[in-house]
Amino acid sequence: MSSSTVTDIAQLLSNAAEPFFVLNERGRIVFSNRAANELVGLKPEDAIGRERIESTLFVPPVDLPTGQMRVARRPWGQGKHRAWLSITFTPITGSTGQPIATLGHISRSADPSPVARAFDSAALEQLEQLREAHRARWGIEAVPARSAGMQRVMDQLILAAGTELPVTFLGETGTGKKTLAKILHVASKRRTRNLLFLDCRALPPDAQRSELIDITHVTTEAEHRDDEPGAAILEESAGGTLVVVGVTRLAPDLQELLVRLISNDTSPLWRVVATDREPLSNALIDGRLNENLYYLLTRIVVDVPPLRERGDELGELVTQTMEQLRQQSTEPSVAIGVDPTALEAIRKYEWPGNLTELETVLRAASKRANRPLISSRDLPRRVLKAEPSESLAGKETRILPLDDLLESVERRMIELALRRHKGNKSKAAEELGISRPRLHRRAEQLGFSLGPLEENPNEAPKSGI
Repeated sequence: MSSSTVTDIAQLLSNAAEPFFVLNERGRIVFSNRAANELVGLKPEDAIGRERIESTLFVPPVDLPTGQMRVARRPWGQGKHRAWLSITFTPITGSTGQPIATLGHISRSADPSPVARAFDSAALEQLEQLREAHRARWGIEAVPARSAGMQRVMDQLILAAGTELPVTFLGETGTGKKTLAKILHVASKRRTRNLLFLDCRALPPDAQRSELIDITHVTTEAEHRDDEPGAAILEESAGGTLVVVGVTRLAPDLQELLVRLISNDTSPLWRVVATDREPLSNALIDGRLNENLYYLLTRIVVDVPPLRERGDELGELVTQTMEQLRQQSTEPSVAIGVDPTALEAIRKYEWPGNLTELETVLRAASKRANRPLISSRDLPRRVLKAEPSESLAGKETRILPLDDLLESVERRMIELALRRHKGNKSKAAEELGISRPRLHRRAEQLGFSLGPLEENPNEAPKSGI
């Protein structure tokens, strides 16, 4: 932060009756006016340069968004002099748009509830530390984003956090779509409200509806309303963010519910965030996705890159994953990191299972290792045998396993045939030279559903599909 900027702010606020202070980009106090010094009982020379003055009074929230204010409510003082203060943190950005300082303003806050007053100073301090740790774990800045693909994801995430629009995360299995959905919730103004997950991938329609009703704690009376199937969720008072995992497998009546939930409301009770591993257009074409829901869910679409395209941040992801495994483990773990040889093998491997596979491999290697650093001998053979990925322009393209290659070709051919015949399964099967039942069976084996087997082959495609 430039000295001229500090001087300008000091001259403007030094004699203000309200308490003000300024933090530099590292969180150190570079200015505090007379009112602020009197409030905290410190001399200016004692305050300048300090990272914090007791407690966490002057520490900005971890998830302070660029260009937006955040208000933190914190206790100050002891005994009968104890009071609650509201600290408004306002980021100051430079000409490039990057944050260069934070302006703080302190004001008196209303007394907390009797329950909150019952906490002593140490308990309140611990609670604030837990909140900050949660924001550090699930804040936007906690996501490694050095690669171009992840930088694009984070730009979209910041944009989405400032809106109430539905968001859809698309990407391969294991790329971290659910984690990004939670980070979006924490970054949004709904962070203090419910975050609910409905996983449609392994649930039949009846179970989906039952799960949706159970997790929202809706009354039995509302559950059995006949006029609007599934409308019970609309009566939940708290609201929040509803993450629909595998949205293309959501039951048709619940898809209609989501349409009503999202439509014609600038501030809906529930914000819907969807995830899936395939483009939603595929499900629209073959009739698995409601047309209105498709257009609502594609307002903000975030394509999450696979791990093989995130080489720039792979080392940071390994470190982050090892730390999370250490925190989750109930047993003493010897391994705290990965040695250079093992890291090189990890970089060469293509990770078809993405972040989920990385976590599984590191968990097993951590248990196998008897040293502080995981070595290459602790990794599975498939990782050690990996060859560096080569572009199509390289001298030689690495040969894929035959089964994987054949499945990829089959999936693509089925998708093309369905698209060419606008979702008509009989015509698609005829073009592929197989029966319609066999088309259904093979599609299920490849991991995607074609809907009900029954179909009138002479029926014209629906409008808009």
